Amino acid sequence: KLYKYTDRTITDSELFKQELAKVKQQNCAIDFGELEEGVQCVAAPVRNHEGKTIAAISVSRPATRISQGFPRTELIKLTIEAANRISLQLGFYR
Repeated sequence: KLYKYTDRTITDSELFKQELAKVKQQNCAIDFGELEEGVQCVAAPVRNHEGKTIAAISVSRPATRISQGFPRTELIKLTIEAANRISLQLGFYR
């Protein structure tokens, strides 16, 4: 069962599957307040030497800071780069 935390929470299983496919394609997950109102989060996988996802790195920020700081695209880019650097240190190579 998918629980509703905010008005943005995905509770439809088909929409959730579509979102998971998008996350896999983008190599990151982006939360626009689905868990907590007014909070955005970007997360990217950390992989080991076998390519298995063993952890994730994420960055959260208040939605009110969108226009005051890094643009969302920059935050996504930096989060993925950080996860990739950690994965490389663990022996993961694409």
